[in-house]
Amino acid sequence: DALCEVTDDYAKGRISLRAAVRLVLGALPNIRWKSLGKYLSEASSYFIKRKTWYRAIVCDRLLFDTFVTQWKKHRPTFSTLFLNGGAHLQHHYLFSSLAYKGQNRNPTWHVPEGEDPVLQILEVYDELLGDLVEIMGETRLMIGTGLHQAPHERTTYYYRLDDHARFLRRIGIDYVDTYRLMTEDFVGRFADSRSASEAESKLAAVHTVGRSDIFYVETADRAVRTNDTGECIFHIENRGDDLYLQLKPTAIMMPSNLSVRSENNVVDHFEHLVSLAQYKNTHHVGVGYFADSGYSKGQLPASIPLREIFDIILAAFSIDRHDVAA
Repeated sequence: DALCEVTDDYAKGRISLRAAVRLVLGALPNIRWKSLGKYLSEASSYFIKRKTWYRAIVCDRLLFDTFVTQWKKHRPTFSTLFLNGGAHLQHHYLFSSLAYKGQNRNPTWHVPEGEDPVLQILEVYDELLGDLVEIMGETRLMIGTGLHQAPHERTTYYYRLDDHARFLRRIGIDYVDTYRLMTEDFVGRFADSRSASEAESKLAAVHTVGRSDIFYVETADRAVRTNDTGECIFHIENRGDDLYLQLKPTAIMMPSNLSVRSENNVVDHFEHLVSLAQYKNTHHVGVGYFADSGYSKGQLPASIPLREIFDIILAAFSIDRHDVAA
């Protein structure tokens, strides 16, 4: 719960006292004490030097230590560890990396000159992977990514509503519940499909007042991205009783004195209701990578469909897919 709260508050650049206390209490039984110096150094970089990306590094280190501690305690026959800090730092900081050869650069208010957060997280992963191999010995190890990332060459800012439920109420939307997803998107739940459709019509009409150069028309990671902007602020997908809602990315930083309108409801100073979540450096590309220590070099094909990884895992335990289905 503490990790979820820390992640949810990332865009606000803060960690609440409650989350910090819960994080420490949850970490104490799980951290490897050999890592204590690293935690202190990385926490200092975040809190004192204001290097915001160290929050992701500390969280991934804590997840790794928790995984190792619990693995040693329970010795499961199969276990998984999901680390997302590296992907997060690619999204935010690739333009500051030596690996990036393009023309874009992150503004200094975002990341100081000479810093390379992507390299720093990769160095941490290299360290953790070395520890994992040493701790687990001959245990079979599989490493996979679902996607990879490519440089995002148009200027794009992602904002998130600080309180999306409150905003829906202000523009007259009746809903049952809401919950946040990643950064700029959330889901609204409604009493039935009719209520959802009525809300969709109102939300589709939410637009900027007096300006049309802020929100991009295209929002998704597509092969072709135009610089077209429009007045509508939401991307909406109707899912029956639910609506998937994404605050569209912007072509410029959110201006001051911005008003938005839905029918007769006007919300002034919209810029005060949002926080900058990301200055976009990359977008997803639908190709991943997979390595498996159960195979010698050259035994795995150069590429495999992701759906086959499940069969590879089953085969490691001599399990047939048909037996699982049965």
